[in-house]
Amino acid sequence: MVEFLTDCFQGPALVASTLVCCVMAYWAMVILGAVDLDTFDFHFDLHSDVHLPDVHGPDVHSPDVHLDGGQHSPLSVGMMGLKFFNLGEVPLMVWLTFFAICTWALTMLFDRGLSNVETVEGVTALARNGGISLFLAKFMTQPLKGFFVTPEINKSEDLLGQTCIVTTSEVTTRHGQASYATDASPLVINVRTEDEQYIPHKGETVRIVDFEPERNTFIIQRVPQET
Repeated sequence: MVEFLTDCFQGPALVASTLVCCVMAYWAMVILGAVDLDTFDFHFDLHSDVHLPDVHGPDVHSPDVHLDGGQHSPLSVGMMGLKFFNLGEVPLMVWLTFFAICTWALTMLFDRGLSNVETVEGVTALARNGGISLFLAKFMTQPLKGFFVTPEINKSEDLLGQTCIVTTSEVTTRHGQASYATDASPLVINVRTEDEQYIPHKGETVRIVDFEPERNTFIIQRVPQET
């Protein structure tokens, strides 16, 4: 056992094991309600191409010079590459969990004897295992595409003014989720508060007052007590 743990935290395995420990710590916080499933998520905008205006050369005897606009920016191309591996299609930490486990398993299987990650052999092994894990993570997350997309049972505008019940341990200005009752299954929505002094806890009924489409998040406030 001691030898196994030693192998886990030396050479290329050190990087892979550290990544696995990080995702394990994240899932522990999710279970405890300290963070949301989408806390570290990011969204892709693959339509934000950079359009370059036409540039005409000076009026001389040579023909005009034109630069064709509507080209894809390097950032847009890079985002499309990430999307190919299902990044953005599934929550980042779900994808990273598969990637970390695959990288760790490959490293322990093929490079367990390496004791130094700073050697050419160690760096090569880490790069190889990471590259293979990219495709393994894509394959393993492929069935999950669309699974984490919340169906639009209700339009966001329809929820404004309605009440919901907090499902996480608490809701702050940074994280929180709540359950909104529908005719079908309850709708789980991301919620935040605007007042740092107001922190509703699990089971508390709150009112939806606003929606932030860029974060897909509803703003909530305290439900006034009836007199």
